[in-house]
Amino acid sequence: MRRPYPYIPLRTKLIATTVIVQLVLLLLLVINFSRITEHLTQDIVERRVSELNTLLSAALAPSMMASDFAESADIMEEMRSTGQLDYLVIFDRKGRAVAASGWMLNQPVPASSSLRSVTSGNNHFHAATTLSLAGQVYGELRYGFTIQHVIRSVQELYWQSMMIVGISILLSSWILILFGLPLTKALGRLAQATDALAVGAENVRLPVERNDEIGQLATSFNGMADQLRWRMEALKQNERRLHAIANHTPGCEMWIEPSGRLVWINPEAVRITGFSPEDCMAMPDFPAPLISASDRADMQRRLKEGMAQRSREEVEFCGLKDDGTEYWAIMSWLPIIGHEGEFLGLRASIRDASLEKDSQVVLSQAVIELQHAQAMQQRYLDSAVEEKARLTALLGAMNIGILFVDRHDRVTYHNRALVDQWLLPADFVAAGQPFALVWRTATNLPPQAAPQLSPLALPHPVPDELKMEDGRVILQHCHPVQADTGEALGRVWVFEDITEIRKASERLIFLAERDSLTGLYNRHRFQQDLDRELALAERQGWQCGLLFFDLDEFKYVNDTFGHGAGDQVLIRVAREIELQVRQSEMLYRLGGDEFALLIPDAVLDSIGILAERIVASVAKVKMDFEGQLLRMGTSVGVALYPMHATGGEDLVANADLAMYQAKGAGKNTWRVYSPDQTMMSELVDRWNWSDRIQTALDKGLFELHFQGIYEASRQQLTHLEALLRMRDPDDSSRMIPPGHFIAIAEKTGKIVEIDRWVIRHVITMLAAQPGLPPIAVNLSGRSFDDPAMSEFIARELQTNQIDPARLYVEVTETAAVSDLQDAEQFIDALRRAGCHVCLDDFGAGFSSFTYLKHLKADVLKIDGQFVRNLAQDADSQVFVQGMVAMAHGLGKLTVAEFVEDRATLEMLINFGVDMVQGYYLDQPQANHPALIRVKQT
Repeated sequence: MRRPYPYIPLRTKLIATTVIVQLVLLLLLVINFSRITEHLTQDIVERRVSELNTLLSAALAPSMMASDFAESADIMEEMRSTGQLDYLVIFDRKGRAVAASGWMLNQPVPASSSLRSVTSGNNHFHAATTLSLAGQVYGELRYGFTIQHVIRSVQELYWQSMMIVGISILLSSWILILFGLPLTKALGRLAQATDALAVGAENVRLPVERNDEIGQLATSFNGMADQLRWRMEALKQNERRLHAIANHTPGCEMWIEPSGRLVWINPEAVRITGFSPEDCMAMPDFPAPLISASDRADMQRRLKEGMAQRSREEVEFCGLKDDGTEYWAIMSWLPIIGHEGEFLGLRASIRDASLEKDSQVVLSQAVIELQHAQAMQQRYLDSAVEEKARLTALLGAMNIGILFVDRHDRVTYHNRALVDQWLLPADFVAAGQPFALVWRTATNLPPQAAPQLSPLALPHPVPDELKMEDGRVILQHCHPVQADTGEALGRVWVFEDITEIRKASERLIFLAERDSLTGLYNRHRFQQDLDRELALAERQGWQCGLLFFDLDEFKYVNDTFGHGAGDQVLIRVAREIELQVRQSEMLYRLGGDEFALLIPDAVLDSIGILAERIVASVAKVKMDFEGQLLRMGTSVGVALYPMHATGGEDLVANADLAMYQAKGAGKNTWRVYSPDQTMMSELVDRWNWSDRIQTALDKGLFELHFQGIYEASRQQLTHLEALLRMRDPDDSSRMIPPGHFIAIAEKTGKIVEIDRWVIRHVITMLAAQPGLPPIAVNLSGRSFDDPAMSEFIARELQTNQIDPARLYVEVTETAAVSDLQDAEQFIDALRRAGCHVCLDDFGAGFSSFTYLKHLKADVLKIDGQFVRNLAQDADSQVFVQGMVAMAHGLGKLTVAEFVEDRATLEMLINFGVDMVQGYYLDQPQANHPALIRVKQT
């Protein structure tokens, strides 16, 4: 007997199950022991740290209270001499290392280890504790000690336990297999004997070797085999007698029980139906497979009625042979009654009647097929008509011109869009006309002939743009039309009107390279052109000139008359200077009131004349604001490559310096770069600082300190502000405040790179510490000019999966108002990304109040000049109250900085200020308490 699944011996299953159970048990024990040893190791180290913290604080706090650092060093050296500690370092209240043992004072101390790192393979543990006495903190102690002996002891205990468990598992597995194998062997012999008996083997017996359940099972099997052999012999004799009588009849004879099951059928079934007796006996729904589908239900109903009524009947039906062919047959049946009068079923007979019915069937089938073919043909015709109507409606509704041309170059179809594009006459019928005639009839075609437009001109035409006579731009595509056999039927041409797409593309290019206010090239285009022109000058051996200039006293116009007046001045000045520039010279607005003019193949004398013209043309600009006539002036700086610089950055820096030299000469004039003048020291200092900034970026010398911003009424921390500091590249122990290098970074353009470093560093901190409060970062006004800055911030937040609401971005009010349009776009992009935006130094330019409707900031930080001495300055009190009321009226929050005493804090609370910041609450520090609390949790 064939098994429906692979045979697997019981012994194999027993052994496999035993091995799997033991392996799972071993795995669970290993995991449990690992967890226990990990907790044990951490508990030992934790108790050790607690004991050392208590001991060291008690020993060193008195000497720190007395500021006796020498005594502290002696005590630490004595403690380290015991061999329990690797090093000790003491920091005073200001975070300076004042005493050490086993460690160099000028070397950074390793960060404190966490208990989780104890099991990570690290043999040293670094800890920190405060040195306090009577509740007063005098400093901090950082120390380290070896934990290798703890780890080694725990590991030895772990492996001894694992060895005992492994031996126990192996022993139990061996005992189970020892007793299980004999049992499976006896069961295997029983299975083999059963299979042999099932296939008709004789004299199958099992040896009785055991006096247990297995032996009893073998004895019972032998008795069952003897009884089965006797009954099979009697059955074979009766079967031979029956077959001798029933197999020699002219028809297919059968016996069907009252339940409908076939009991017997003679071999004539093969001749009449094609099915062997065995096939018929195996049919679960006999005789349904011997009847065609058309007569099957009726015949089954008649047989069921004959069985119920025990009647005689003869029925003609369509039979089905084993090869699927149909034939006409006649089936008759009569009831079978046993010797005791019981009903035993029906005796049925089937004979072939095909010769009588063939001609009639053929005729009927022909009529049916003809009717079916006619119906199918009508359905195909209706479907084709509907499909054509749908396709025609679809093509007619499209805004894309469609033209079908057959293999003979004749138009077979076109839609309405093609008529509009080519301006074909309304009464002209193009379908069926040669393509050449349609082409000549069209009134809106490219000005010059386009022979490639002919559908058969090229074997595989490529997409091409056509500039039509009315100015529209049409993109043409061509595709071959082929039958299912591959035969060419013609071509279909598609004409797409891409005029608006081209205009939009050109507009995007214009916006990417142009200043939105003046229409001049922007800083991005300036950098590209500068690199290209310097490379060209290097190849051609000529000079490249650069003029840098800005407007004198432009800030006065903005502060006095507003940003709108400043915009008018910039537009007017740009138009005046454009009149002085030749086609080969390129004029740029770099931002604010800064302009640049790039001159290829420059000559110093001609540049001087041009600079003089620029100064004169700006001086002619007169603007009338509120009845006051203003005259503008400009200071122009000139530098040439390679005369004054070796690269693009040097050329820009020297032209910028020359502009300041012109301002130093009285403004409204121009100067050629000269390193011999008195401003050379300033240039050298700027270069030095620029180099130091780049070194700090390369070597990671920038650091972030943090100062808390608190809710005013309850003094609870709301978020932190990140403040940039730089370590001196020449002296790493010296910290440089931002006032020394930010201005230089803004002038050299490195401020954008610094801003990116700060943003990336803060977002990384927020990602690493989910419990950290939100952090505010300050961005320079130069970041407004970087179109990729807002995308950079959004991408960093998304990459690190940080909630954007945890990042505050602070922009200074003066920088935002000086370039209002860029600032507005930049702030809108940040708020769309989900960040909070804070307007810093608010109130520094008081005329900017009117611009708050454009700058959609969430928070206004009141400038510190109004908060210092607030309790003694009545004017500042009026200003602060006005700013708070206006901010709340616009739905914005307020922050007051430079809060340095209790009186100022209480007055700000009374004014309704939302948040406060200042030295009275906490000072900027690298290890802010909020950061430490998060690390400890």
